[in-house]
Amino acid sequence: MRTGICWLVLLLSFPSHGGLLDKLTAPEPQFLPTHQAFPLSIDIHNQTLTAHWNTAEGYYLYQHRIYLVQDSVRTDAVSWSEPGLEKYDEAFGDIVAFYGSLSATFDLSGLTKGEVILHYQGCADAGLCYPPQRLRIEIPAANTPQPISH
Repeated sequence: MRTGICWLVLLLSFPSHGGLLDKLTAPEPQFLPTHQAFPLSIDIHNQTLTAHWNTAEGYYLYQHRIYLVQDSVRTDAVSWSEPGLEKYDEAFGDIVAFYGSLSATFDLSGLTKGEVILHYQGCADAGLCYPPQRLRIEIPAANTPQPISH
């Protein structure tokens, strides 16, 4: 009994333990579904595909994980609407991250009519990395405008 009282007095005398208890009882962060965290729309016009994201606050996209693939050939974006933010990421090390609104433009002139897959991946600042996303897109014949929402 005497030992229990001593431990109780000892624990209550150190204020740093209060922060520890707060962390142990803090609620887990709630994460958005992928389509809400990274809403995406696509525009295709004149051999150019533009992917538009309006990423939710507290979430970001990886620059190096945004690209197109057709027949195992990777096509990187030729331009970005934003410069991106250089940061350290637990999963990939030093990266360029895009927060908020982003448009990535791809030159389709080296691709053929048919299916192309847009790859992208993002994370939440609170610690969740989403799995890589893939969106199948049909490339129309040249000069046929085609908006796509996802």
